Amino acid sequence: MDTYWHQVSTQIGHVDGIGLWNSFTRNFSSPLLAAFDLLDNSFDAAPMENGHIHINPDKSFSDDDNDVKGFFIVNNCENKIKDLSEVLTVFKSTKGGAADAIGENGVGVKQGCATLSDRSFILCRNKYEYSLGVVALELQKETGIYLPSFKFIWDPQHHGSLDGHIDYELRKICRENTDVAAVVEKYGDDDLSRGILALLNHFLHISSGLWDLQSTDHVFSLVICELKHGNVLDYDESDDENSDYDMQVAKKTRKKVKAERRTKRGFLSQILEGLPRHYLHVGHSFDVQVDGRVVSFSYWQRRLVEMTHFKLLISKKEIKENEDVDESDRLESYEQDQYMLDVYFGFDAIRCADPESKKRATLVYHSRRAGRLIKEHQDARGELSLSAGGTTYCQGLTIIVDDKHGHFPLNPTKTDFAFGEQSYGATHQENLKAWIGAATKIYYNHHLDRCGKSKAMLTKLLTGLKSKVERLQKELMLKAIDECTLTTFEDIDWKFSYKTSAVVVRSKDYQVITGEDTLIPLQGCKSHQSIKASNAAKKVNTTPAKTTSKVAAKRGRSKTTTETSSKKSKNVKSEQDNTHAKNDTLYYERELLKLQKERDNLYEENEKLRAKLEDNRLGIDAESEESEVKRLRQQLDFFMRRADRLAEENDKLIVNWGT
Repeated sequence: MDTYWHQVSTQIGHVDGIGLWNSFTRNFSSPLLAAFDLLDNSFDAAPMENGHIHINPDKSFSDDDNDVKGFFIVNNCENKIKDLSEVLTVFKSTKGGAADAIGENGVGVKQGCATLSDRSFILCRNKYEYSLGVVALELQKETGIYLPSFKFIWDPQHHGSLDGHIDYELRKICRENTDVAAVVEKYGDDDLSRGILALLNHFLHISSGLWDLQSTDHVFSLVICELKHGNVLDYDESDDENSDYDMQVAKKTRKKVKAERRTKRGFLSQILEGLPRHYLHVGHSFDVQVDGRVVSFSYWQRRLVEMTHFKLLISKKEIKENEDVDESDRLESYEQDQYMLDVYFGFDAIRCADPESKKRATLVYHSRRAGRLIKEHQDARGELSLSAGGTTYCQGLTIIVDDKHGHFPLNPTKTDFAFGEQSYGATHQENLKAWIGAATKIYYNHHLDRCGKSKAMLTKLLTGLKSKVERLQKELMLKAIDECTLTTFEDIDWKFSYKTSAVVVRSKDYQVITGEDTLIPLQGCKSHQSIKASNAAKKVNTTPAKTTSKVAAKRGRSKTTTETSSKKSKNVKSEQDNTHAKNDTLYYERELLKLQKERDNLYEENEKLRAKLEDNRLGIDAESEESEVKRLRQQLDFFMRRADRLAEENDKLIVNWGT
């Protein structure tokens, strides 16, 4: 069998290969961050609409979960995949200058592979053109770094079957490159033929099914052969720490001792759990699966109480007042020295109710197109120059900064910022913190005012919402965070104070617009409108009170007489209020019971709908899926709107009952 086209790339650099490899393994603070760095490449390369990323255990050599040593990632690509010879060149990234890209097979793929395993393979397909790259510790030498890659083309008219041609090419690569053959042999548990067969199956996998040659032109796959950090899949562990002591007790008491079995989470389960919180902008149309389990994103939308969206104008060079600008001026400012930044706020009721969790304000930074988590502050009060005394700015307050368009300079591993590389980086960072801090103050104080400035009341109301938030975690959310219509604060009168170098609000005469996608409102407290009405009423009632006291003094009424009549009137009013309260209590109790029953039925219907939607995503053909999903989404939207109306009615009943 003749090879239609074959190329071997041997990347031997003039650096210490072993030393450079060791430096690769020390760039991430945890293996999970290394895995997310590899997944950044997949999110960048895959199309945002109808993109697919699948992560599966590598069961090439055993179906026993306990024997699985590695895993592999497969994703479709919107554009042609660059040559692996470029991808594996040291000190070179193929992502270019794209501001919204966070990866796409640059330095990160080498660092990520080296961190997770001593032996990895990169497979890719551009239509009928196949490539294989090898990232292995045993290939490195003190004389240079060696990351080989190979490329061949399958021509159906001349090369016969696909599996036969790939098998021929793999054997030829191993025959002509004995060092690579040794790596493949290690992959096959010291059996070269088994290693070749496993690679052949991986190549066939990216050429069939979801990734077949007719419907998908560009497919990328990464095989992590032996994970260095724990088990790939979940496993049971015996709790035998006190086994000797237990056996002694058993002999004396003649009782049998059974070791407790605990399920430990494998690496893929950790990825599954961390993905929704790690990426903001993954919509419903983006298919992400881990070991066959569909990943449901929209993490914060289903978790935060009173989730609110602020848009802030950030200057990179000088602090300016955050005024409204025309759309044309705004677009022009993007290209110059200022930009619009999305910041989201909410209260985490689960964290607020958990006695083991910290309640302080948490600040998370996300960046680039996929909204990748970059940095997190467990206590953001110092970072944002907020009051850090007592429980102020606590209660599970969560601040999410979304740098979707890539204005934040990042370090190579995307785990921190690099403002030092910008000419006005220090000013940019100072402006960023000042405006986020100002928005935090107005958001937190607004909801504190709704609770009568009582932090204890705010904590109590949030704790009471824990069960509702936990139910929402099981429901399917169809929108990414930037597609949601969340609550907003409008007409804020901002001002920059040059004395304190801080951004302040001139007055509280702003508007709060409730968003239809803010799923969890704060119940049992005053609304923004009632606060404004109460403040206005206080101003109106101040003057008549003074006038009345003056008239009473002129008429010569004694202080004692006035106080006595006032007490009598208060007692009469109190008795009337008690009578009304007793009559109204039965009414409100009945209404609340009706409301709760209807709400429970709604949750049951929503759960059935969510399960049906997931089944249809996985179990029907593509043509039927589109129409069925559209119908189910309309039905789900109806349920969500009805849930919002029920929540509003519930708020009114609770407020009326309390007053």
